[in-house]
Amino acid sequence: MNYIKTIMMPAPQNESSKMKITKRQLRRIIKEEAQKLFKEQDTMKHDSAHSHHWPTVEWNEVHDLVDMWELEELKSFDMGDPSMVRDDISAKEAKEFWEAEVYEASAALREELAQRIKDLALVAMKDMTDRLINGDFSK
Repeated sequence: MNYIKTIMMPAPQNESSKMKITKRQLRRIIKEEAQKLFKEQDTMKHDSAHSHHWPTVEWNEVHDLVDMWELEELKSFDMGDPSMVRDDISAKEAKEFWEAEVYEASAALREELAQRIKDLALVAMKDMTDRLINGDFSK
């Protein structure tokens, strides 16, 4: 199994303990922490122009979508593609470099999609609130 650097964890009574985690486990931990951070940021945001409180939700579907995109990009590695392989490194190094790029890109995509969806949802909710106030849904 491909393990990343060993992480030193504080242990009781000055004992030293080590814990090994895989890259996949680290990515999952980072994703969970990012979700918590986004949720905290959402609850701290307040639109001063309106006193209305619009709901927020967790964006698990975005994370699932990015996970699927990430897997497809990882599978797309091609030694014959010059954008994925440099002449000065081995095939193994090129694949590892590509994987690192994909992981970084997927983190950026996850943030970008979540933010765009949140922005679009807020605009739609504000529009519906305005239409509701204007009586657009009265029969």
